[in-house]
Amino acid sequence: VVNGFESMAGLINLSVKSPFDSDRLLVNAYGNRFGRFEGNLIHSVHLNDKWATSLLMNASMNNQVIDENRDGFLDLPLYKNAAFMNRWQYNGKKMETQFGVYGYLDDRFAGQSPFHPSLFPFHMEMGNQHLEFYSKTGFFGKKPGASLGIIQQIKYHNTSGYFGGNSLGGQRSVLGSEKRYFVSLNYDRSSANGMHQFKSGITGNFLDIKQHVALDILNRTEFVSGVFSEYALLINRLSLQIGTRLDYHSLFSWNFVPRLHAKYALTPKTDLRITAGKGWRVPNFLIENNALLANNKTWTLPGQLLPEISWNVGTSLVTEMQWFKRKVTWTSDIYYTHFNRQLTIDRDVSATSFVFAYIENQSRSLACQTELDWNIGKRLGLRLAYKYLQVQSIYNNQMQQQSMIPKHRILLTSAWASLNKRWQADVTANLVGSMRMPQLASMQSYSPWYPYVFGQVSYQWKHLKIYLGVENLLNYKQHNPIRYADQPQHPDFDATMVWGPITGINIYGGFTYSLKQKKS
Repeated sequence: VVNGFESMAGLINLSVKSPFDSDRLLVNAYGNRFGRFEGNLIHSVHLNDKWATSLLMNASMNNQVIDENRDGFLDLPLYKNAAFMNRWQYNGKKMETQFGVYGYLDDRFAGQSPFHPSLFPFHMEMGNQHLEFYSKTGFFGKKPGASLGIIQQIKYHNTSGYFGGNSLGGQRSVLGSEKRYFVSLNYDRSSANGMHQFKSGITGNFLDIKQHVALDILNRTEFVSGVFSEYALLINRLSLQIGTRLDYHSLFSWNFVPRLHAKYALTPKTDLRITAGKGWRVPNFLIENNALLANNKTWTLPGQLLPEISWNVGTSLVTEMQWFKRKVTWTSDIYYTHFNRQLTIDRDVSATSFVFAYIENQSRSLACQTELDWNIGKRLGLRLAYKYLQVQSIYNNQMQQQSMIPKHRILLTSAWASLNKRWQADVTANLVGSMRMPQLASMQSYSPWYPYVFGQVSYQWKHLKIYLGVENLLNYKQHNPIRYADQPQHPDFDATMVWGPITGINIYGGFTYSLKQKKS
């Protein structure tokens, strides 16, 4: 609960490398046969034993027109983007702080080829501009295990573009902006032996968001303030974490969120994990679904904006064993989510419209995955995984699987390294199961199973690493992914039915040059 109330499908803790730990210099370049070029630069400087800073930059582009299936539409969008981040970090005896600024520009063009002879060709153009500032500051208490932290973020994002064939009513515009300020005050305390840990704090989040898609406008300004507390118990085999938070939303009043996480060591090499709790969020469904504008259907929207609310529970079992004197790790997960309220997009009920509707207590998701990691030899590893995903709700007045989501996935990957670790290679095979297609938008009820195979070989020489790879090795393609591609003004034109690869084999290569920090 420390990280917020939107815990509907789990969280990923993503952190950029600390300026103290990252390379002094890292330069990466990438290119592929479809005309994509990308460059990355990281430069870190240790100013002294307390201060360090990093500059991170990225730029990529693709200006090559690709139309392998000759349907007149680009198989890959034309784009150019650039991003940067400047990060600072201070490590002192009484406090630590890190702050930085991050921004990017992105412009994309898709649809029919710029050279297409059509009088009113179907195009998509979209631009994004993003700028944010963040800071994290921690003060150490006088007592061991005590600290006070302050987290702040200021963000601005703007998006604009259009989908359609001409400016005389055929284009549907997309306009959106987000202004956000977030602040969190956290107090941490742990016992001398580390057995008991306690966290508490307050948060505040101001959001001004504007959404304008075609003729639909959905703007809102909200403020959410909350308090939270979390207790963790660490004893021998058991790790228990209990948290609660209470938030007041200026538009939707009070919301209470409890969460529980537990881990128990059944044996020295077998762990059982359990998680359960509540999550809720306010959907920004106009901007989040603008890709559905790549057709001529209208949108039927709900009469009011409401938050989505879910309860979830999951369990995971991880165990280690020996096969032929080699380590094997087996992991199995089951995760179930029940939605008290969910905003669904019904693509089955109407031939001319996407219907957005709130469904009460009739939406659910079940995800099961089992994975086996086997170190066959000192330099060869193998991983085999299977995932089952059942996502159901009311579509066309009946309970059924959400369209365009595969129920089954199978993954097999193998990684090898030479004795001196200069040569490395890996190959991965993905087998993607069939997907239910929207009933009124496709002649086929389900897409076929299809394979997707990719691999890479790399060589490390001192500070330089060179790599060469291939994607879609079996050259599998979805034929005719766009309905009525030759008539984009037709009422049944639809470019949102892509379930598999459109382009064939992709060969790419690049290099990474890195210099470690000098030892002081």
